[in-house]
Amino acid sequence: MHNAYFLFNQLTTFASVFLFVHVYASTGATHLPERTLWIGAGSLFASWALSYTVIACMVKPEYRRLFYTAETGVQYIRAEFVRAATDEEKMLVFRRHPVKWESFRDEVRDFTHANWARWKEEQPAWFTETVIQRVPDEYIPVAALVELNAAAHGSKRRRSSFGLAESMRRGSIGEERYESVEIK
Repeated sequence: MHNAYFLFNQLTTFASVFLFVHVYASTGATHLPERTLWIGAGSLFASWALSYTVIACMVKPEYRRLFYTAETGVQYIRAEFVRAATDEEKMLVFRRHPVKWESFRDEVRDFTHANWARWKEEQPAWFTETVIQRVPDEYIPVAALVELNAAAHGSKRRRSSFGLAESMRRGSIGEERYESVEIK
């Protein structure tokens, strides 16, 4: 919705420039010739249109629709997850900020829990250590998480920033590692 509103706002802003020039010129109290006002307004509009066109041309074609669609970022990420044809494409959700997929987190968790053992066994090329590190603990099946922690020689695997944010929300940040730090 924000994108469509932004475009609507831009268009009405520039339409109002022409309206104001018309109203100002019709009062007869202008210090500039009316022709100069219209040339100025036309020049502003032309520069805006050129800038907007250049930006639109620089954007990847698949994202251009985001300039005028009413779809929010969260809706886009959800649709991207649902449309994904492969597991690799679905796992790209973890490259997005967690706030963008929090509304359908149960679906994401069900997906990873249902497929993790198969990925571990088949070892697809995309299932790398980097991908695994991006996945927050709650999206990894318990048995696999225990295995990952054991592989880290007894210490816990590196936590993602999502885990930190989740701990902050629950008010439990630092409980297990920073007992001596008082959190106010």
